[in-house]
Amino acid sequence: MKKIFLFLLPLFLLAEQECIVLPSASPCQFNNCPKPLLYTDLDLLYWQAKEEGLEYAISNTANNNNLDASVISPEFEWRFAFRFALGFHLPYDDWDLGIQVTHFDAKSKNDNSSYNLTPPLVSSGQGLIPVWTHPGAFSGDLINVRWQIADSKWKLNYNIIDTKLGRNFCVSPALSVNPYFGIKNAIIHQNFSLHYKFANGATIGPAATDVALKSFSHGVGPLLGFDTKWHASCMWSFFTKFSFSLLHTHFTSERVENDLSTNNNDRAELNEKYWTYKPEVEGAIGINCDICSGKMQHIGISVAYEAQYWFKQNQMIRFIDANIDGKTRNTLGDLLLHGLSVNFRFDF
Repeated sequence: MKKIFLFLLPLFLLAEQECIVLPSASPCQFNNCPKPLLYTDLDLLYWQAKEEGLEYAISNTANNNNLDASVISPEFEWRFAFRFALGFHLPYDDWDLGIQVTHFDAKSKNDNSSYNLTPPLVSSGQGLIPVWTHPGAFSGDLINVRWQIADSKWKLNYNIIDTKLGRNFCVSPALSVNPYFGIKNAIIHQNFSLHYKFANGATIGPAATDVALKSFSHGVGPLLGFDTKWHASCMWSFFTKFSFSLLHTHFTSERVENDLSTNNNDRAELNEKYWTYKPEVEGAIGINCDICSGKMQHIGISVAYEAQYWFKQNQMIRFIDANIDGKTRNTLGDLLLHGLSVNFRFDF
Protein backbone atom coordinates (compact mmCIF):
# COMPACT_ATOMS: atom_id res chain seq x y z
CA MET A 1 0.00 0.00 0.00
CA LYS A 2 2.86 2.35 0.83
CA LYS A 3 4.43 1.75 -2.58
CA ILE A 4 1.19 2.58 -4.35
CA PHE A 5 0.88 5.82 -2.35
CA LEU A 6 4.44 6.87 -3.26
CA PHE A 7 3.71 6.17 -6.92
CA LEU A 8 0.45 8.17 -7.01
CA LEU A 9 1.72 11.16 -4.99
CA PRO A 10 3.75 12.74 -7.86
CA LEU A 11 0.78 12.37 -10.20
CA PHE A 12 -1.47 14.12 -7.68
CA LEU A 13 0.99 16.99 -7.27
CA LEU A 14 1.33 17.39 -11.04
CA ALA A 15 -2.44 17.43 -11.43
CA GLU A 16 -2.58 20.45 -9.10
CA GLN A 17 -0.29 22.42 -11.40
CA GLU A 18 -1.65 24.63 -14.16
CA CYS A 19 -1.13 23.22 -17.68
CA ILE A 20 1.60 25.01 -19.63
CA VAL A 21 0.60 25.39 -23.27
CA LEU A 22 2.18 27.54 -25.94
CA PRO A 23 -0.11 30.45 -26.86
CA SER A 24 -2.08 30.43 -30.07
CA ALA A 25 -0.29 31.94 -33.05
CA SER A 26 -3.32 33.91 -34.22
CA PRO A 27 -1.62 37.29 -33.64
CA CYS A 28 1.43 36.06 -35.56
CA GLN A 29 -0.62 34.51 -38.32
CA PHE A 30 -3.15 37.24 -38.97
CA ASN A 31 -1.24 40.38 -37.95
CA ASN A 32 -3.85 41.23 -35.27
CA CYS A 33 -6.75 40.93 -37.72
CA PRO A 34 -10.10 39.95 -36.16
CA LYS A 35 -10.26 36.22 -35.55
CA PRO A 36 -11.68 34.50 -38.66
CA LEU A 37 -14.06 31.54 -38.82
CA LEU A 38 -13.31 30.01 -42.24
CA TYR A 39 -10.38 29.80 -44.62
CA THR A 40 -9.82 28.84 -48.25
CA ASP A 41 -6.64 28.13 -50.17
CA LEU A 42 -6.23 28.30 -53.94
CA ASP A 43 -2.92 27.20 -55.45
CA LEU A 44 -1.68 27.63 -59.00
CA LEU A 45 0.87 24.87 -59.64
CA TYR A 46 3.54 24.58 -62.31
CA TRP A 47 4.91 21.08 -61.81
CA GLN A 48 6.86 18.34 -63.46
CA ALA A 49 6.19 14.66 -62.76
CA LYS A 50 9.12 12.26 -63.19
CA GLU A 51 9.19 8.53 -62.62
CA GLU A 52 12.10 6.13 -62.50
CA GLY A 53 12.09 2.79 -64.31
CA LEU A 54 10.53 4.03 -67.56
CA GLU A 55 13.63 3.67 -69.73
CA TYR A 56 12.28 2.17 -72.95
CA ALA A 57 15.27 1.39 -75.21
CA ILE A 58 19.04 1.07 -75.38
CA SER A 59 20.86 2.59 -78.36
CA ASN A 60 23.83 0.48 -79.42
CA THR A 61 26.51 1.95 -81.70
CA ALA A 62 28.87 -1.02 -81.68
CA ASN A 63 29.18 -3.60 -84.46
CA ASN A 64 28.77 -7.36 -84.34
CA ASN A 65 28.33 -8.73 -80.82
CA ASN A 66 29.83 -5.72 -79.05
CA LEU A 67 27.83 -3.31 -76.91
CA ASP A 68 28.58 0.41 -76.74
CA ALA A 69 25.21 1.76 -75.69
CA SER A 70 23.26 4.51 -73.97
CA VAL A 71 19.90 4.29 -72.24
CA ILE A 72 16.92 6.20 -73.67
CA SER A 73 14.39 7.63 -71.18
CA PRO A 74 11.16 9.63 -71.66
CA GLU A 75 11.21 13.42 -71.59
CA PHE A 76 8.83 14.62 -68.88
CA GLU A 77 6.84 17.81 -69.47
CA TRP A 78 6.09 20.73 -67.16
CA ARG A 79 2.38 21.42 -66.78
CA PHE A 80 -0.04 23.72 -64.92
CA ALA A 81 -2.51 22.47 -62.32
CA PHE A 82 -4.69 23.71 -59.44
CA ARG A 83 -5.12 22.80 -55.78
CA PHE A 84 -7.97 23.85 -53.48
CA ALA A 85 -8.56 23.75 -49.73
CA LEU A 86 -11.44 24.66 -47.42
CA GLY A 87 -11.30 24.70 -43.64
CA PHE A 88 -12.68 25.94 -40.32
CA HIS A 89 -11.07 27.72 -37.41
CA LEU A 90 -12.69 25.73 -34.62
CA PRO A 91 -13.92 27.74 -31.62
CA TYR A 92 -12.27 25.37 -29.15
CA ASP A 93 -8.61 26.02 -28.30
CA ASP A 94 -7.80 27.56 -31.73
CA TRP A 95 -7.71 24.27 -33.64
CA ASP A 96 -8.04 24.22 -37.46
CA LEU A 97 -9.84 21.52 -39.46
CA GLY A 98 -9.59 21.45 -43.24
CA ILE A 99 -9.66 19.39 -46.41
CA GLN A 100 -7.34 19.86 -49.39
CA VAL A 101 -7.78 18.48 -52.92
CA THR A 102 -4.94 18.20 -55.47
CA HIS A 103 -5.46 17.20 -59.10
CA PHE A 104 -2.62 16.99 -61.60
CA ASP A 105 -2.42 15.50 -65.10
CA ALA A 106 1.09 14.84 -66.41
CA LYS A 107 2.63 13.18 -69.42
CA SER A 108 5.87 12.72 -71.25
CA LYS A 109 6.44 13.84 -74.78
CA ASN A 110 5.74 11.42 -77.60
CA ASP A 111 9.34 10.24 -77.63
CA ASN A 112 10.52 8.90 -80.94
CA SER A 113 14.03 7.49 -81.06
CA SER A 114 15.42 6.26 -84.35
CA TYR A 115 18.56 4.60 -85.54
CA ASN A 116 19.54 4.28 -89.19
CA LEU A 117 20.31 0.65 -89.83
CA THR A 118 22.45 0.29 -92.92
CA PRO A 119 22.94 -2.94 -94.84
CA PRO A 120 24.26 -5.48 -94.41
CA LEU A 121 22.14 -6.10 -91.31
CA VAL A 122 23.74 -8.50 -88.84
CA SER A 123 22.58 -10.06 -85.61
CA SER A 124 23.46 -8.35 -82.34
CA GLY A 125 24.78 -5.27 -84.10
CA GLN A 126 23.91 -1.61 -84.17
CA GLY A 127 20.38 -0.36 -83.47
CA LEU A 128 17.83 0.03 -80.72
CA ILE A 129 17.46 -2.73 -78.11
CA PRO A 130 13.97 -3.02 -76.58
CA VAL A 131 13.82 -3.43 -72.80
CA TRP A 132 10.06 -3.95 -72.35
CA THR A 133 9.38 -6.80 -74.76
CA HIS A 134 8.83 -10.30 -73.40
CA PRO A 135 12.02 -12.45 -73.37
CA GLY A 136 10.19 -15.13 -75.36
CA ALA A 137 9.08 -12.77 -78.14
CA PHE A 138 10.11 -13.25 -81.78
CA SER A 139 10.36 -17.02 -81.39
CA GLY A 140 12.91 -16.61 -78.60
CA ASP A 141 15.30 -14.63 -80.79
CA LEU A 142 15.03 -11.33 -78.90
CA ILE A 143 18.76 -11.10 -78.22
CA ASN A 144 19.40 -10.87 -81.96
CA VAL A 145 16.82 -8.17 -82.74
CA ARG A 146 17.66 -4.52 -83.43
CA TRP A 147 15.02 -1.86 -84.07
CA GLN A 148 15.09 1.32 -86.08
CA ILE A 149 12.32 3.20 -84.23
CA ALA A 150 11.05 3.15 -80.64
CA ASP A 151 8.11 5.28 -79.44
CA SER A 152 6.90 5.82 -75.88
CA LYS A 153 3.96 7.63 -74.28
CA TRP A 154 3.42 8.05 -70.53
CA LYS A 155 0.41 9.66 -68.84
CA LEU A 156 -0.25 10.27 -65.16
CA ASN A 157 -3.56 11.11 -63.48
CA TYR A 158 -2.83 12.24 -59.90
CA ASN A 159 -5.58 12.87 -57.31
CA ILE A 160 -4.92 13.54 -53.61
CA ILE A 161 -7.34 14.36 -50.77
CA ASP A 162 -5.82 15.46 -47.46
CA THR A 163 -7.85 15.93 -44.28
CA LYS A 164 -5.91 17.82 -41.59
CA LEU A 165 -6.42 18.83 -37.96
CA GLY A 166 -3.81 21.16 -36.48
CA ARG A 167 -3.07 24.07 -34.19
CA ASN A 168 -0.80 27.06 -34.74
CA PHE A 169 1.58 27.93 -31.86
CA CYS A 170 3.63 31.03 -31.20
CA VAL A 171 7.10 29.83 -30.25
CA SER A 172 8.39 33.43 -30.22
CA PRO A 173 7.25 36.79 -31.63
CA ALA A 174 9.11 35.90 -34.83
CA LEU A 175 8.35 32.18 -35.13
CA SER A 176 5.11 30.21 -35.33
CA VAL A 177 4.81 26.44 -35.74
CA ASN A 178 1.76 24.53 -36.96
CA PRO A 179 1.89 20.76 -36.24
CA TYR A 180 -0.97 18.72 -37.68
CA PHE A 181 -2.16 15.19 -38.28
CA GLY A 182 -4.81 13.70 -40.52
CA ILE A 183 -5.63 11.23 -43.27
CA LYS A 184 -4.28 11.13 -46.84
CA ASN A 185 -6.20 9.54 -49.71
CA ALA A 186 -4.44 8.96 -53.05
CA ILE A 187 -5.69 7.78 -56.43
CA ILE A 188 -2.90 7.51 -59.02
CA HIS A 189 -3.47 6.17 -62.53
CA GLN A 190 -0.65 5.60 -65.05
CA ASN A 191 -0.60 4.56 -68.71
CA PHE A 192 2.63 3.64 -70.48
CA SER A 193 2.61 2.53 -74.13
CA LEU A 194 5.50 1.54 -76.36
CA HIS A 195 5.81 0.85 -80.05
CA TYR A 196 8.87 -0.73 -81.63
CA LYS A 197 9.05 -1.04 -85.42
CA PHE A 198 11.29 -1.81 -88.37
CA ALA A 199 13.32 -4.60 -86.85
CA ASN A 200 15.83 -7.01 -88.32
CA GLY A 201 17.48 -9.99 -86.71
CA ALA A 202 18.69 -13.48 -87.28
CA THR A 203 15.34 -15.06 -88.06
CA ILE A 204 12.83 -12.24 -88.55
CA GLY A 205 12.36 -9.55 -91.13
CA PRO A 206 10.93 -6.01 -90.76
CA ALA A 207 8.24 -6.10 -88.08
CA ALA A 208 6.61 -4.18 -85.25
CA THR A 209 5.49 -4.82 -81.70
CA ASP A 210 3.30 -2.96 -79.21
CA VAL A 211 3.42 -3.02 -75.42
CA ALA A 212 0.64 -1.34 -73.37
CA LEU A 213 0.95 -1.09 -69.59
CA LYS A 214 -1.41 0.30 -66.95
CA SER A 215 -0.99 0.86 -63.23
CA PHE A 216 -3.87 1.96 -61.00
CA SER A 217 -3.41 2.51 -57.27
CA HIS A 218 -5.61 3.84 -54.51
CA GLY A 219 -4.50 4.12 -50.91
CA VAL A 220 -5.35 5.66 -47.56
CA GLY A 221 -3.23 6.19 -44.48
CA PRO A 222 -2.15 8.49 -41.64
CA LEU A 223 -0.65 11.90 -42.34
CA LEU A 224 1.74 13.75 -40.00
CA GLY A 225 3.37 17.09 -40.64
CA PHE A 226 4.29 20.56 -39.48
CA ASP A 227 4.68 24.04 -40.97
CA THR A 228 6.98 26.79 -39.73
CA LYS A 229 6.72 30.50 -40.35
CA TRP A 230 9.58 32.96 -39.72
CA HIS A 231 8.32 36.55 -39.56
CA ALA A 232 10.69 39.12 -41.03
CA SER A 233 8.17 41.96 -40.57
CA CYS A 234 4.44 42.48 -39.99
CA MET A 235 3.73 41.53 -43.61
CA TRP A 236 6.62 39.39 -44.84
CA SER A 237 7.68 35.95 -43.67
CA PHE A 238 9.55 32.83 -44.76
CA PHE A 239 7.98 29.42 -44.33
CA THR A 240 8.74 25.73 -44.62
CA LYS A 241 6.48 22.68 -44.81
CA PHE A 242 7.14 18.99 -44.24
CA SER A 243 4.85 15.97 -43.99
CA PHE A 244 5.01 12.17 -44.04
CA SER A 245 2.36 9.59 -44.95
CA LEU A 246 2.17 5.81 -44.98
CA LEU A 247 -0.64 4.57 -47.21
CA HIS A 248 -2.22 1.12 -47.32
CA THR A 249 -2.38 0.87 -51.10
CA HIS A 250 -4.09 -1.44 -53.57
CA PHE A 251 -2.38 -1.83 -56.95
CA THR A 252 -3.92 -3.12 -60.17
CA SER A 253 -1.36 -3.67 -62.94
CA GLU A 254 -2.12 -4.69 -66.52
CA ARG A 255 0.11 -5.56 -69.45
CA VAL A 256 -0.81 -6.33 -73.08
CA GLU A 257 1.81 -7.13 -75.73
CA ASN A 258 1.26 -7.76 -79.44
CA ASP A 259 4.07 -9.45 -81.34
CA LEU A 260 3.58 -8.40 -84.98
CA SER A 261 6.60 -10.26 -86.29
CA THR A 262 4.72 -13.50 -86.99
CA ASN A 263 1.73 -14.36 -89.12
CA ASN A 264 -0.18 -15.37 -86.00
CA ASN A 265 0.04 -11.89 -84.45
CA ASP A 266 0.83 -13.40 -81.05
CA ARG A 267 -0.67 -11.61 -78.05
CA ALA A 268 0.24 -11.85 -74.38
CA GLU A 269 -1.88 -10.43 -71.53
CA LEU A 270 -1.13 -10.33 -67.82
CA ASN A 271 -2.67 -8.59 -64.80
CA GLU A 272 -2.19 -8.69 -61.06
CA LYS A 273 -3.81 -7.18 -57.98
CA TYR A 274 -2.35 -6.84 -54.50
CA TRP A 275 -2.21 -4.73 -51.34
CA THR A 276 0.97 -3.15 -49.97
CA TYR A 277 2.22 -0.14 -47.97
CA LYS A 278 3.74 2.86 -49.71
CA PRO A 279 5.40 5.82 -47.93
CA GLU A 280 5.25 9.40 -49.21
CA VAL A 281 7.02 12.59 -48.12
CA GLU A 282 6.37 16.22 -49.00
CA GLY A 283 8.32 19.42 -48.47
CA ALA A 284 8.15 23.08 -49.43
CA ILE A 285 10.04 26.33 -48.83
CA GLY A 286 8.91 29.82 -49.79
CA ILE A 287 8.07 33.42 -48.97
CA ASN A 288 4.72 34.80 -47.79
CA CYS A 289 2.93 38.16 -47.57
CA ASP A 290 0.03 38.72 -45.10
CA ILE A 291 -2.51 41.53 -45.53
CA CYS A 292 -5.55 42.62 -43.47
CA SER A 293 -8.21 44.12 -45.71
CA GLY A 294 -11.86 45.07 -45.11
CA LYS A 295 -14.41 42.28 -44.72
CA MET A 296 -11.84 39.75 -45.91
CA GLN A 297 -10.10 39.66 -42.54
CA HIS A 298 -6.88 38.14 -43.80
CA ILE A 299 -5.31 37.68 -47.23
CA GLY A 300 -2.09 35.75 -47.71
CA ILE A 301 -0.05 35.41 -50.90
CA SER A 302 2.92 33.05 -51.08
CA VAL A 303 5.35 31.62 -53.61
CA ALA A 304 7.14 28.35 -52.93
CA TYR A 305 9.11 25.48 -54.37
CA GLU A 306 7.69 22.14 -53.31
CA ALA A 307 8.18 18.45 -53.94
CA GLN A 308 6.17 15.26 -53.34
CA TYR A 309 8.03 11.95 -53.39
CA TRP A 310 6.33 8.55 -53.66
CA PHE A 311 8.49 5.49 -53.02
CA LYS A 312 8.24 2.55 -55.48
CA GLN A 313 5.13 3.89 -57.16
CA ASN A 314 6.10 2.38 -60.53
CA GLN A 315 4.68 -1.16 -60.28
CA MET A 316 4.29 -1.82 -64.01
CA ILE A 317 5.13 -5.35 -65.10
CA ARG A 318 8.47 -5.89 -66.84
CA PHE A 319 9.85 -9.31 -67.83
CA ILE A 320 13.58 -9.86 -67.61
CA ASP A 321 15.96 -12.77 -68.06
CA ALA A 322 19.64 -13.40 -68.74
CA ASN A 323 19.29 -12.94 -72.50
CA ILE A 324 18.18 -9.32 -72.74
CA ASP A 325 19.84 -6.06 -71.80
CA GLY A 326 16.69 -4.95 -70.00
CA LYS A 327 17.93 -6.88 -66.98
CA THR A 328 20.30 -3.98 -66.25
CA ARG A 329 17.40 -1.53 -65.82
CA ASN A 330 15.45 -0.93 -62.63
CA THR A 331 12.13 -2.78 -62.76
CA LEU A 332 10.58 -0.49 -60.12
CA GLY A 333 10.84 3.25 -59.64
CA ASP A 334 9.99 6.22 -57.44
CA LEU A 335 7.60 8.98 -58.50
CA LEU A 336 8.59 12.65 -58.00
CA LEU A 337 6.36 15.67 -58.48
CA HIS A 338 8.05 19.03 -58.01
CA GLY A 339 7.86 22.63 -59.09
CA LEU A 340 6.55 26.07 -58.21
CA SER A 341 3.30 26.94 -56.44
CA VAL A 342 1.57 30.29 -56.01
CA ASN A 343 -0.89 30.29 -53.10
CA PHE A 344 -3.77 32.66 -52.33
CA ARG A 345 -5.09 32.31 -48.75
CA PHE A 346 -8.34 33.91 -47.53
CA ASP A 347 -9.44 33.91 -43.87
CA PHE A 348 -12.89 35.36 -43.21
